[in-house]
Amino acid sequence: MLRNRDDGLQFLEPRTSESRTMHNPRPNTAARKSPNIVSRLLGAWLSDVHFTELIRKGATALLLRVGGAGLVFLLTVYLARLLGATDYGLFMLSLTVVMILSVVVRMGLDNVLVRHISTAIERSDLPLVRGYFQTAIRLVLIVGLVATILGILVSPMVADTVFNKPELAQPLNVMMWLLLPFSITFLIAEALKGLKQVADSTIAQAMLIPAFSLVVLVVGGWWFAWSLLDAIAVYVTSVFVAALYAWQRWRSRIPRGEVVRLRPSGLLRRGFPLLLATSGGLVMSWADILVLGVYESADTVGIYAVASKTALLTSLILVAVNSIAAPKFAAFYASNSLNAMAKLARQATLLMTGLVLFPTAVLLLWPEWVLKLFGTEYATGATALMILAMGQLINVACGSVGYLLMMSGHEKIVRNIMLTTAVINVVLNVLLVQQYGIEGVAVATAVSIALWNIWMLIAVRKYLGFWTININPRMSQNNKKPG
Repeated sequence: MLRNRDDGLQFLEPRTSESRTMHNPRPNTAARKSPNIVSRLLGAWLSDVHFTELIRKGATALLLRVGGAGLVFLLTVYLARLLGATDYGLFMLSLTVVMILSVVVRMGLDNVLVRHISTAIERSDLPLVRGYFQTAIRLVLIVGLVATILGILVSPMVADTVFNKPELAQPLNVMMWLLLPFSITFLIAEALKGLKQVADSTIAQAMLIPAFSLVVLVVGGWWFAWSLLDAIAVYVTSVFVAALYAWQRWRSRIPRGEVVRLRPSGLLRRGFPLLLATSGGLVMSWADILVLGVYESADTVGIYAVASKTALLTSLILVAVNSIAAPKFAAFYASNSLNAMAKLARQATLLMTGLVLFPTAVLLLWPEWVLKLFGTEYATGATALMILAMGQLINVACGSVGYLLMMSGHEKIVRNIMLTTAVINVVLNVLLVQQYGIEGVAVATAVSIALWNIWMLIAVRKYLGFWTININPRMSQNNKKPG
């Protein structure tokens, strides 16, 4: 018998007493006269229970993220040195095409699972958990299988007509084999997040694939001279391993049992708006590589991909803090505690900006030295790396503006901003790449990142009444929840 569960769309407020308490430290006249500003600031922050929880839990999330990013970075260094700029460019271009297809194959169901499974688990409704999971898996299996077959068939045409690179046909054909297992891995990883199994999710999603690939390539390199197709085959195998791991972890957490039957059409109706909402971010993430693939040579794509991955390392702190701060923002908004929300947002922004300054300075002062770690031919991307690093600095310095808007019921504002800036990003990429090449694409990407962050920063001030970059706790004490 069919059971409808539409209430899964609601956000759950944490049940701890801490999330219902707003801390407003009293001004200390004597402290204001003290010359030790840093000590005063740290003392005030560490006495705040929400900020200390952000530090404690954020550190764990950051360690997991740093571990995964470190493995990806090592794999990038190894592949870039092993394959050279031209073959690494073909590797990244084919991987980019498959990653975009994977987002389409998942149809927004990964976001549906993390929301609805967390709600069902909160109510101890395991049959409903199994229902959401099985329905989503079956849909992705069907769509992913069809997309894989079609992708393999049209790979030569895409390589020749879209990218004008016949040499891309074989790498793209082999890379297509990871489309289905990667989509399944990502889906299960998001479902594990719904179970609050962050470690298992991160291992499957971000750590196991680069770790397995790196070990096989390095150890096998003592006996084999890896080619481009060999490296892609190893990477595809690692995705299958990650899919098996994710499936085993899910089965260990949710044993077989009663299943609530759900209409696939109902899940798709919920997933499609989420797919649209994330499509802007998808374009922002991959448009630069695709545009370079169309207008520039494969070696230019490889050089830019290395610079882009290196610059992205500086934004890891933002990802880690967002994973912890997002539910607290939702709880503060639900309890009309905008003072506490503003305070935590400003504290987090200042913390993240302070932590990101040193790695950004290294990338700005010694970009050639950093890129030569991947091989001397990559040093020509130094200017692009500096531009991209500045874009990521702005991204971190604006704080958790996107999550503040989404956790306060302004998802449509975020969607509209992301879609608009995504269109601007594509237009800028196409215009600038033809005259300025790799540096033009870097400028288009950095400008788009700055635009969406500053736009959301202004939106937070407009709809929530505070600036995330203001560290003065008295500036937002009169904030009221918008009606």
